[in-house]
Amino acid sequence: MDELSSFAAIIFLASISALILRRFKIAPVAAYIIAGLVVGPILGIVNPDSPSVEFLSEIGIALMSFEIGLSVRSEFLRSQGPRMLLISSLELMFIVFLSSAFGVVVGMPMVFTFVIILIAVNSSTMIAFKLLEGKGMTKSPLFTLIVGLGIGEDVIAMVGISLIPALATLGRFMIGEAFSIVGNTIAIVLVMLVFGLQILPKVIRYVIRHGDMETFLLIILAVALGYGLIGGYMGLSFALGSFLAGTIISRIEKEMPPLAMERLTSLRDLFAIIFFISIGLSMPYIESPSVVLIGLGLAAFIIIVKVVSITLASWIGLGMKEAFRIGLYMVPISELALIVGREAYKAGLVDQNIFISSAFVVLISVSLASRLVEKDEKIVERAASLVPNAVRDFMESLTGNVGVLLEKIVVSKECQPILLSLGKKLASMVAVLTLGSIILQNVMIINSDLAPFLEIAVISALLAFSFTMVLVSRRDIECLIMWYLGSFRASKSVGSLLKNSFYLLMFLFLGAVFLLNATSILRGILSNYLEAGIASATIFIIILVFTVFVIYLLYGRMRGILESMEGNLGAFSRD
Repeated sequence: MDELSSFAAIIFLASISALILRRFKIAPVAAYIIAGLVVGPILGIVNPDSPSVEFLSEIGIALMSFEIGLSVRSEFLRSQGPRMLLISSLELMFIVFLSSAFGVVVGMPMVFTFVIILIAVNSSTMIAFKLLEGKGMTKSPLFTLIVGLGIGEDVIAMVGISLIPALATLGRFMIGEAFSIVGNTIAIVLVMLVFGLQILPKVIRYVIRHGDMETFLLIILAVALGYGLIGGYMGLSFALGSFLAGTIISRIEKEMPPLAMERLTSLRDLFAIIFFISIGLSMPYIESPSVVLIGLGLAAFIIIVKVVSITLASWIGLGMKEAFRIGLYMVPISELALIVGREAYKAGLVDQNIFISSAFVVLISVSLASRLVEKDEKIVERAASLVPNAVRDFMESLTGNVGVLLEKIVVSKECQPILLSLGKKLASMVAVLTLGSIILQNVMIINSDLAPFLEIAVISALLAFSFTMVLVSRRDIECLIMWYLGSFRASKSVGSLLKNSFYLLMFLFLGAVFLLNATSILRGILSNYLEAGIASATIFIIILVFTVFVIYLLYGRMRGILESMEGNLGAFSRD
């Protein structure tokens, strides 16, 4: 079939599928993927490697990534304050731990786990916007927070996509090349941002003043595609280049004609349809029902991890009912999951099970969210009634104290630099530990007498680095405690309790990381002597016991802190 006929068949089948699934209140995205699956792998009408389909889908990726970047405005992110950062950090921490634990239990490679984390962490900002709009909540504070969280997740996903080539080389144990790719990525991103910030806003302003609507749209399309192509040529992902272009243009978004932005959105929707269809086209042929079952199982796990993580994180940052409501509206996994799955599959980072599950998770989560949101009030009330009173009282006390602290931090010019410095150190520690875990797993698969010595060397290096970062962070922690004592007129005993709790949390985090690595090594040893199911059950019990112990330890510690802080924070809130 020639290219034009293939394109017509794709669009026709996608339209019919969308109309049919709409009657069942299923999102059109599902229809587009199914249409591509039917005309490609199932019927063989369209060649999945068609250059025209690939070209049009790349335009869709460019425009979607560009629009996400366009929404990343510095003043918007600053207006959300530390609350959004707190919720995002906690959500990411929960997702990483749950996904890593699952990966260790089932014997999944670390790179597989990384891709699952990228898929799970990213809710669809666009679909969440539509759901909130349908409920008439666009003026509520909850709307602003959900959109802000969605933008933060989009940024995390885009950074993750840019690291996929480095992880692919690291998976082949080409460590030097992997570090080179990461370094080049950072350098190229900085160069593109600096150059773009100096040139692009001036060009766009000139076109707005002296050009017409069509010229403006052509320039925007050229910028989105051009930066994507430059990014691809420089070794970055195509999507990251377009995303950077969007972040640069976001500085002057208010100066852009509203009608032009509406037309740009329509143009994006057209090519995004082709991209979703191409996902179905490029899916591998499903040879057995077991592949579908594995994909559905992984999709169900990802959705559960997402809902649990965002709900717990929001509960600490906001409150119980608001947390359950945010959990419902952030159920739909982003379309970026499809880009993550496709890029990882093309790079040879994951197998077809992960790729297929990335499509399933979008299909299921979007369809599920549209139905759950219709009864959000009943679901929230029912979920709240199931929470034990002791847990509710503890969490509400924690939420109230966190809220007062965040209000103080927002207006404190002294505290924010301390938190920023501490955050940089913790982020570097997380990055090195993640990289070290991937290297450790690669060492484990080497059939050599040197493998045990290499494992010991990697673990020793990680331990040394971790304790060094803890020591380096002491100054920031002490400054933070001094700020708290001065701001809330608290006693030194409270400061000592807080400082010890900081160190406890850091060591528990390190303990979790090394536990997951140790259990991964242990699982490899047990697999040589026990059946896979028994080995997995043993590892699961070890991780479960550790988790219960940590929860018990933190619960007792946090109760003591909250009781000590209650009077200080209460006095501040009354002032």
